[in-house]
Amino acid sequence: PLQDLSDKVDCAVAFPFVPVVSVDETGAPVIEGLEPPIVYFTQVLDAAAEARGDTPIVVEGVVEFDFNSLASQLLIDATRAVESLELSVRIGVDGRYFLPFSTSATGDGSVDALPAGPWAVTVVNAAGQTWTVPNTFGAAESNPTAGFVPATQGATVVLQ
Repeated sequence: PLQDLSDKVDCAVAFPFVPVVSVDETGAPVIEGLEPPIVYFTQVLDAAAEARGDTPIVVEGVVEFDFNSLASQLLIDATRAVESLELSVRIGVDGRYFLPFSTSATGDGSVDALPAGPWAVTVVNAAGQTWTVPNTFGAAESNPTAGFVPATQGATVVLQ
């Protein structure tokens, strides 16, 4: 939709968590857990690496969440998606990172072997909608007075 530049509001994106449901012996639904959004970290290449045709490394983030606090939302209103306005994400587990779609049980490499520098972050929700930073969409907009601030879309995670 077209944005009314004179009437901005803060962008509050909620990330849905999908319940993993089974059925017990009586036929009653049982929530086994929650499937979080998917998070990917993509290496941001410098101009020289792009000119060489290098391929950026992509690793899958590990979303951490408190099951009880999210599940309590289901107790209040089971017809709404369980969601969070913030995501806590790690780049690996026990010093190992994971490649997207990998089936390796031990991970796919040492976090220490990942190159230092800026990384983009992409979040994919259950419906397939994505959010990525850095993101230059809207960067040409001038003098935002409230709400969406294009400069925030240039943020990166920096590995050191």
